[in-house]
Amino acid sequence: MVSLTQNLHQLQPILAMLFANSKEAVMLLDKNYHIIFRSSAIAKIDGYCDNEILYTSFLTLIIDSEKLKVMALFEELRTALKPSATIQVTLNYPGRQPLLVCLNLSANFAFHEQFIVVNVTVISHQITVQKPKHQNTKLGLLESVVANISDAVMILELDPAIANDSKIIYVNKAFPIITGYTFNELQGHSPRFLQAAVTDQTHLNQLRNNIYAGEAFENTLPSYKKSGELYLVNASFSPLKNENDILTNWIITLRDVTEKKELENVLRKASSLAGIGSWAYEPHSQKIFWSNMTKQIYEVKKDFNPDLSNTAYFFKHAKQNQAVLDQISNDISGGKAFDLEVEILTAKKNKKWIRIIGEPEMINGNCQKVSGSFQDIDQRKKAQLLAEKTINEKNEIFESIADGFFAVDKKWKITFWNSRAAEEVKRNKEDLLHQNLWEVFSEAVGSSSYHQYQQAMKLKKPVQFESFSAVTAQWYDISAYPSHNGLSVYFRNITTRKLDKQLILATEKRYSDLFQLSPLPKWVFDIKTLRFLDVNKAAINHYGYSYKQFMKMTILDIRTIDEQEQLKVALTQTKHKNLHQGLLTHQKKNGDLITVNIQSVHFTFKGRKAKLIIAQDVTEQEKYIQAIEEQNQKLKEVSWINSHILRAPLTKILGLLEVVKIVDEHQERKVVLDYIQTAATELDKAILEITKRSQTNSI
Repeated sequence: MVSLTQNLHQLQPILAMLFANSKEAVMLLDKNYHIIFRSSAIAKIDGYCDNEILYTSFLTLIIDSEKLKVMALFEELRTALKPSATIQVTLNYPGRQPLLVCLNLSANFAFHEQFIVVNVTVISHQITVQKPKHQNTKLGLLESVVANISDAVMILELDPAIANDSKIIYVNKAFPIITGYTFNELQGHSPRFLQAAVTDQTHLNQLRNNIYAGEAFENTLPSYKKSGELYLVNASFSPLKNENDILTNWIITLRDVTEKKELENVLRKASSLAGIGSWAYEPHSQKIFWSNMTKQIYEVKKDFNPDLSNTAYFFKHAKQNQAVLDQISNDISGGKAFDLEVEILTAKKNKKWIRIIGEPEMINGNCQKVSGSFQDIDQRKKAQLLAEKTINEKNEIFESIADGFFAVDKKWKITFWNSRAAEEVKRNKEDLLHQNLWEVFSEAVGSSSYHQYQQAMKLKKPVQFESFSAVTAQWYDISAYPSHNGLSVYFRNITTRKLDKQLILATEKRYSDLFQLSPLPKWVFDIKTLRFLDVNKAAINHYGYSYKQFMKMTILDIRTIDEQEQLKVALTQTKHKNLHQGLLTHQKKNGDLITVNIQSVHFTFKGRKAKLIIAQDVTEQEKYIQAIEEQNQKLKEVSWINSHILRAPLTKILGLLEVVKIVDEHQERKVVLDYIQTAATELDKAILEITKRSQTNSI
């Protein structure tokens, strides 16, 4: 709960400025009569520094015999029985001469506590206990007091010739100091010229009525100093009558209260700007007091009289408010101070967030009074709830993304760390919050990411980079965005992708080596466009085209016109076959036709669907095979001759030889031998023909 002392501590610079050059001796006391503020004029009177006497009890300065009447007067002020009071007491400062002073006391409400304003007027710095021996001593003392008090004193003499008209016959030393006028300038003049033209007519009428009545009275009026400066003066009018009870003089005591009024205005404006109103409740009488500011907060009329019944109405719109009322009741019964925030429904049916502060005053375990304040916190509370909602939504978003995310302020203090980021670093995110990033991850200081973050923060420009983390031994893709609050960082683990990329690069290197160093012609072509995408050195050497020429060609350009249509059909037929092999006819740059054995395979080349072709020139092999096949054909013919032409003469010879064995006669034997001779001749001719053919068509 914010106390009056704490609020006045915040207003100390304003109060000090208001009283810096003031001769007004003012002290402020809290409800326990502790001194919580002293003007500079007080220090000049008693010689104490603020740090010596602030927050001590004012009652310790009062001599014992006078404490009871001072406490009684304070109690009257506290219970609002009197708005102000004046009392003469002796202040007893340890180690110093006692001070006989006149105290003007007034009770005020500020923030949520009552405080007492004490105006101190010194009557004498030296107090003696000796009684005056004669009247002259009394008069001398009285004259000394009047002459030396800090308030301005003016004595008027009534003109017996003109009713209620008067002239100035005396002013004390303080009068010229306050007003700027000397006695010589004032003597014999009417005091009316000191009256300000801006004085309200109501006040003037009241002033005239009081003067005509010849009764003592007090009023606060605007007046002019000799310099023309307008100031507020608290004037106390005391009539003097002669022995015949005829009014002869007026004694007027003037006190400059401009700074006091300004202070009250500052406090009033501060309460108004802060939307703070006071309240009090007496359990025994069940009376409730609301200040005007409190009535403004609840949007009730100025003549609204709060009680237990009608004040409860403002809380009934929400069920949860009953718990708030129960807590207030329990805290009051238990003598506990409370500080709560609750949404009320005002008299104009507007929902409004307020702060309720209260502190019970207990005597013998019984609550005598509860004092506190209401503060309009509607805008702040709604902004807070909206901010909390926004933060929760932001947290949900950051927690739902797959990326790691963290944020730091300008001093590198971690303000947010999502769960994904916590998983990456294997740390509890609650342990990371509010810690310095570089103290928690000191091993990252000096790394590439460290320098990138520093650069982003310094130049106020976003950065995007890849970095290897020494903290997790992983690769990350990092994006850092600076703002006026600090730096927001998104990061994604790309270790797998990085390794795959390295593997791909290594694979591509092996492919390039195998592709380029192969002795067989190889090329890659686009399946859709049929354009060459890559060729090796063997293809360049064998076909006669340069690499640049190949890159401008399609695979149709190395086929004869007759085979181009066949190639398109073949490509369609093998569209879904991963592997394909076959013999084709290609045409070199010089026009030579060659026979090639083609092997093809589908694969992806730099993101494009392609085919890898391995071409083996088998032109010579095909010629050799053809020659073999022709020779084989001739051999078949020889075999046929052998089996048909040679076989017939030989069969005859073998048959005739058998006849010779059984023929005895010479003539018959001769005939048989002639047949054998003929068959042998035929056989000889057949052998010569075979020999001739063999020599002519040898392989």
